[in-house]
Amino acid sequence: MWGGETDVPLEGKQLKAVADSVCQGFDEPGLQQLLRYQLNRRLDDVAPAGTIPDRVFAILDRAEAEGWLDEFVQAVWLARCNVPTLVGLLQSLNFPPPPGLVGSAGAPPTNPFDVLDLRRGQALIDRTDLREHLRRLAGPGPDRVLLVDGPPVTGKTYSIDLIKYLADLADNLPGQAFRFALIDLKETASDRFGPDDLARSVTRQIGRDIATMPPPRTDALGNKWVQELRDWVIEGVQQVYQKTGRTIWIVVDGFTERALPAETEDLVHHLARYADRNVPEMRVVLIGYRRPLPEINEVILREHTRLIDRLDLIEFFKKLFPQKGQAIDDDAAEALADAVLQDADARIRAIANPEERAKAEARRIEWLAREVRVKIQQLFP
Repeated sequence: MWGGETDVPLEGKQLKAVADSVCQGFDEPGLQQLLRYQLNRRLDDVAPAGTIPDRVFAILDRAEAEGWLDEFVQAVWLARCNVPTLVGLLQSLNFPPPPGLVGSAGAPPTNPFDVLDLRRGQALIDRTDLREHLRRLAGPGPDRVLLVDGPPVTGKTYSIDLIKYLADLADNLPGQAFRFALIDLKETASDRFGPDDLARSVTRQIGRDIATMPPPRTDALGNKWVQELRDWVIEGVQQVYQKTGRTIWIVVDGFTERALPAETEDLVHHLARYADRNVPEMRVVLIGYRRPLPEINEVILREHTRLIDRLDLIEFFKKLFPQKGQAIDDDAAEALADAVLQDADARIRAIANPEERAKAEARRIEWLAREVRVKIQQLFP
């Protein structure tokens, strides 16, 4: 069932109007990213290969049958909120704006870089430096490389949640138009994630044919192959920019979770160095990357993560409520922060197995994030 307050399924003509709008607003890489980042689904799993209209029809048909049509349409709205005809269509169908795009109760729009409730209670607490650095990467200035590092279990991987949210709004961010290539090393299927795997993943996500990728070298010229892959990726970035006007963001997460072959780290190193010096059409964000970058060390942006404390939670709730169109005083914000801390600690103490309880204590930030999500869902159902 779909249709906002009316709770009525879409009729055939309405469904076709939505399909036409999606076809006009997305190419195949755009659909892939929308499904993967916003709905955690893969295009090839949802719709068989074919033309864009055929694939969009298959997506809508399956989404309606499986009960996630409302989620898909809301994701479309979020990604194309600057297209008046699409927004007008969805408003005419009585569909509410996506969370985070505007606050409830008539709250003014929030700058995407400052949104706290990314989607469905998925919150990003603090991270002021990350938000400012991403804003600078999106601007016209010289900043093109960001490194996110910090001690284990301090929320480095939560950085990707904000970046995925921004990827959903790629056409509506202040500044330029963007296309994102997100690589989470924890989710890669290959046991040996080689430089060709990295190059292939980036170029597929930005919509370039991989048939021209330089073939592997197994001889003493292996390092030259990495340079060839670097040049090939950069050529693809520049081609996409020339064709679409979109700056390409290459974002790699999960460096702390798995070891990479030296050749793959070399390619990452090359891309970061060239983005800063030679390729203004490209941005590189590396999460948990530890290898030094001496050539550009003085000019790259850095965020050093840390543990979340009570003051961070208080400030979070004081900023969240205005984004939702509601007021909150200091006492109420402090009470919510204390409730999050107490509930998270109580849940950890309730774990009977000592080893599992110790693991939970080491990952306390994740339990705090869960309790924040519960509070948001209770406060803003």
